Amino acid sequence: MQASPAEFRRHDWLWLVVITLLGLALRAYNISFPERAYFDEIYYARAARELLQNEPDPNSVHPPLGKHLIGLGMVVTDRLRAHGFALSEPFGWRLTCLVMGTACIPLVYWLAFRVGRGSTRLASMAALLVATDLLHIAESRIAMLDMPLSFFCLLGLCHCWRYAEEPGPLQALLAAATFGLATACKWSGLFAAVGGLVTVWVFCRYNGLEVDDEPAPSATKPAYWLALVFALVIPMVFLGSYFHHFQREGYSLAAVKKIRGQADRMVRFRYNEKEFTHRYKSQMYEWPLMLRPVWLLYEEKDHQVYGIVAMGSVIFWWGALLFLIEQSRRMWNEWDPRRGVAGINYLANWGFWIVSTTGGFLYYMVVAIPLMALATSQSLDEWLETKTGRISALFFGVAVLVSTAVYYPLVVGMAVPEQYFRALFALRSWV
Repeated sequence: MQASPAEFRRHDWLWLVVITLLGLALRAYNISFPERAYFDEIYYARAARELLQNEPDPNSVHPPLGKHLIGLGMVVTDRLRAHGFALSEPFGWRLTCLVMGTACIPLVYWLAFRVGRGSTRLASMAALLVATDLLHIAESRIAMLDMPLSFFCLLGLCHCWRYAEEPGPLQALLAAATFGLATACKWSGLFAAVGGLVTVWVFCRYNGLEVDDEPAPSATKPAYWLALVFALVIPMVFLGSYFHHFQREGYSLAAVKKIRGQADRMVRFRYNEKEFTHRYKSQMYEWPLMLRPVWLLYEEKDHQVYGIVAMGSVIFWWGALLFLIEQSRRMWNEWDPRRGVAGINYLANWGFWIVSTTGGFLYYMVVAIPLMALATSQSLDEWLETKTGRISALFFGVAVLVSTAVYYPLVVGMAVPEQYFRALFALRSWV
């Protein structure tokens, strides 16, 4: 049942470093713009600062870990400034998301490499798609909770895959602890934990079997052990992230009930249509087609537009939806669990949002971008085996990079002519 894990070679490290540096450059450019808190930074940067000063969390409806991590970036930046580095204050509260967003690139390279049985080509394509995706870039440049969440969800899936290949207690604990950290950033980390668990179950049940073969009765036992570890460890890590809360309130049942009360308050807010209102709010079924991007910042001056929009790379997103369906179909037809990794986890991270009947925001999909990249690279890797496929893959790749390039200025706050902006955002729902 167990697969022999592929190992990195020298050229794998080379491609990983080059693509990661490219992703870092795209994320770090002009990152101090604007030199003030914008969009939800006004909540999270303030909360991070309050926590550093041992004050109560003013944003207690969300778990605290993401805000502690944002605060860590502020501390590191202050230390660097004390040593003579010319770094702005906004850079400090955005540093954590910059680092974690960039770190997702080598993680998706590793995951695609292992899922693809050691394919450097497949891994490089997946990493490049994440490195250049516009939503991933935008969320790596703003102090919000979604990028720490995305990082831990992806890392948790990597640990789940290692556990599936070589079941053992260490990987089970690491997977559970990582998903606990994800949930300690935002509650939706639990969605990713379900996806990782189902991935392990499918791999254990079907790996190495031919169609119509009967799985061994004990084949899925590692998945059930992992579920038990998840049930024990994730709540422990989640509660542990409230160390600041317990220091202030005491280690008591009353303090735990207060945490539950904060969660209840968030749920009541989300289901109250009169309170949960926003111009850019949309329904989960709109997100895969990117029907309602979110303008994090928009300014006009002297017929120039300065904007930061949370939207994905158009061609990549629309193509990825088809590739996810294709790879999932082939998983069921061929009993190949490797083809289902992207689809299973995409469905978990996106599909559970159906419970949010009042809607949400497109940038919640940032956690699904590595999965879209994996499915896309799996399909393109097969296309490259034929002459016609190579031409199609080249056309698709160029289209993705061109669409990324033309929209990139409006993801990083560069000034563009008003006519340029209007041409790119002709769809009414995109403005």
